[in-house]
This record gives sequence, structure tokens and C-alpha cells, in this order.
Amino acid sequence: MKKITIPLLIAILIFGCSKNIENTTYNESNTVLIKKAGINTFAQIKLAKYDTTNARKYLVYKPITQKERDSLSQHNIALLASTSCQNLNFYNSEYLDYSQQIHLKFFYKTTTTSQNRPTLTVSVDDGWVLVGGGAWAHDYNGNGGWLVKSYPMDDGNTWYGESKDHIIQDPHCLTVFAIGLKINGVDPAYLKSNRFIRKASSTSTSEFPTRTAILPDDYILVGGGASIRYNGYGNMLVASYPTNLSTWYASGKSYRRSDPSYIDTYAIGLRNINYSSSGGSLYLQVTFRQTSESAPANQEGLCYAPVWDGYALTCPGGYTQYTNYGRMLVSLHPQDTPADANVSDKDTPVYPDSGTLSAIAVGIEKRPY
Repeated sequence: MKKITIPLLIAILIFGCSKNIENTTYNESNTVLIKKAGINTFAQIKLAKYDTTNARKYLVYKPITQKERDSLSQHNIALLASTSCQNLNFYNSEYLDYSQQIHLKFFYKTTTTSQNRPTLTVSVDDGWVLVGGGAWAHDYNGNGGWLVKSYPMDDGNTWYGESKDHIIQDPHCLTVFAIGLKINGVDPAYLKSNRFIRKASSTSTSEFPTRTAILPDDYILVGGGASIRYNGYGNMLVASYPTNLSTWYASGKSYRRSDPSYIDTYAIGLRNINYSSSGGSLYLQVTFRQTSESAPANQEGLCYAPVWDGYALTCPGGYTQYTNYGRMLVSLHPQDTPADANVSDKDTPVYPDSGTLSAIAVGIEKRPY
């Protein structure tokens, strides 16, 4: 009887496990409206969607104990071989649109030492109006560091960035960027009074939190960001990007440990008006450009999106699409010479996973007619 029962049990277990290994991810193309100073055109953008039902099977579900909470608390302040972070040098942080009337500049700072959960803020200088920003976790040593926050703060001049290692300690450096804009002949105070930041917050926690921020009709999108509020092991960003030129979308995910979290999404817009103070015409025109690259397993994926000719970058966006365990965002930041969008993601060495990474560059120019 045992000779029959044991092989039968093994066959049942193998069949059950093979079913659990199946997973599905997919994306679809949607037509979205692009607003160019009152003129409507259409463009295509791939919107990332995930089969979160199947993705949940890669999470370990168990209530977090007080011992684990204490361990996580210590993890937040403990450092493994903390090292100094090298200051990054960008050679062309100020740039113009084709008309040379619209100026942009990115300001940036890097943490002084590597940390498990680095945080940093950077503000634009006087005379500049914040329109975008980004963050980049770098110089990790093994497992990795991932973004959890990259968003504009309430003062309207400062960008906040935060990253974290996950389960396995891996101190790393963090660079945060704030992108400022100014227009020839336009008072910065007047320009700032016509900038609007919309914040949209999730109302409940989720292993895969998502939220969309939508601007009023008389504004055009120039940037956006996201902030995940987690409580335990962590929940990390997988998407922060424009879906059209009035909407910014963001999402996150738990990874290998359950941690339902909230997410806040930010959309930054400028009022769609004539900014000329001399009786001429100075309307703004905004669009975005997307590129996608394969992200191999056991590697950091890299994707670069240039702005369209004549435009100047106001904010980078991007998203990662994974296959099994997951890949999360490592960076969303401007790249100099020229200033375009640079996005990276990664998996972990123990749980390799391939996918597709997309970068989106939001660009602005003076409308040429």
C-alpha cells in the first residue's frame, strides 16, 4: 500500500507546484490625448499592467512579530561597512529649448556616506521654479538598493528622494535631483503662481499600491513623482510616469515579504496661457518620448529616453515590467549632455527575474506658431 501511496503523493505535489509556477504579465497600448497649448493630437504609449493575482504567490504571508519589528528598527540604523559617497559631476546641468527663451537646470546632491535607508532633499535656487526631479540609488555592493520616494515637497521648491535595501543589508549612496525652469522676461513669482501640484493618495493599503494624479483642464503636465508609505519590510516603486499630458501614474510592489502600503502620486502642471509680457506670443508646448529596453535577469537594467528635437527635459519618468519574482526601480533621473531621462531597475541575485524597462522624457518648448 505504501508503494502506491507515496508515488501518487509525489505526482500530486509535482503537478500542484507546476501549476503555481505559471505566471502572467501583460501590457496593452492605449490612445492618449497629448495637449499642446490648446491643440489636441494623439499619440500611443504602453501602459504597464500586471497580473497581481499570480504575482502574490511570490510573497511570504505571515504577521510581522514584535521581534521582527525590533529587528527592522535596528536594520534602519545599522550599517555594514559604511563608506563615503563620491560626489557626482554633471557637466551640462543647465540647458535650453530651441527658442533659447525657456531655461532649465537640474540641481543635485549626494549623500555623504552609504546607508541602508538613505534620504535626501535638494532645492532649486532663487529665480527658478520647480517643475520636476528624480532620484538615483547607486554604489550598492550586492543585493541592491531601490527607490521608494521621489516627489516634490510641500514648499514647492524642494525634491525629496529615498531608497532602501531589502531583507539583506546593502548600504548604498543616493543622489537626488530638482529640476528648475525659468522663462526670459517672466517674473519667477508669476511663473510659480501659475504652477500647480496635484497630490493624490491611496485610501487603503495594498501589496501593489497604485494611484493616478490628474491636473485641472487648464494646466499642462510638466512633471510628477511618487511616495510609498510602508510599515514593515518595505514596498518599492515599479512605476512613476505620465500616461498623458494631464496625468501622472505611480505604482509599487512588495517583494518576497508581505507589506501592504499606501502610495501618494504627484502631478506638476503649468497653466496653459500666454506668458509673454510684451504683447507677443509665448505659449508653452509639452510632449513626451518613450523608449523601452530588455532587462536581463541578474543585471541592472538601463534605459535612456531622449527628448524630441527642440524640447528641453522637465522631468524623467519610467516603469519596469517583470516576469516572475519582480524587478523594482533603482533610478529615475536626468542625464546631462544632453539632459534626457535615464531609468534603471534590478532584481536580486537570489531571485533573478528578467523584464522590460521603459524610460519617458517629458519635454517643453516655446510653441513655434
